[in-house]
Amino acid sequence: MNQRILLVDDNIKVRSNLLSELTKMDYLVIEASDGLDGLKKANQYDVDCCLIDYKMPIMDGVILCKNLRKLAKYKHTPIYIMTTEKNEQLINQAKKYNVQVVLEKPISSSLLLSVIGEGLNDKIA
Repeated sequence: MNQRILLVDDNIKVRSNLLSELTKMDYLVIEASDGLDGLKKANQYDVDCCLIDYKMPIMDGVILCKNLRKLAKYKHTPIYIMTTEKNEQLINQAKKYNVQVVLEKPISSSLLLSVIGEGLNDKIA
């Protein structure tokens, strides 16, 4: 069975590029266009991993992580935040909600697939 990834980013080009890379590796990708949509889809589907943009309208990535961690089914799910402005404050907030990695955009395909693959393998083990 293919593993499901929740991809949340308000930039359609970024989502499209990431979708392309992830589907090449046989991941099933659930797309969301902002944090609120991401939370709705997380409740609607069971996903194995979340890839979330930091800066988004309606609900930013950190608030989405906070809300996901409140849900029993996402208490231990690997979550990755993507950002163009990695800073100490974001890193500290991400740690508070047990985010695995903060990835700086643009993210190379090899790094993306390596990080996600490692997180999903750890979840299975």
